[in-house]
Amino acid sequence: MSGRGLLLVDRLADIWGVESQGTGNTVWSEFICQDGPDRSGEGEPGGPGAA
Repeated sequence: MSGRGLLLVDRLADIWGVESQGTGNTVWSEFICQDGPDRSGEGEPGGPGAA
């Protein structure tokens, strides 16, 4: 593993990988989100349902 930021990707992502794209590479990552509070914006200033 080399390159700036890949250590962060390795530590934070649940799974990740690198794909060769011609003369460069593409890094992809996936994060597993735990169920938590509703993030729809309800009750937030300017969010849905705001007066």
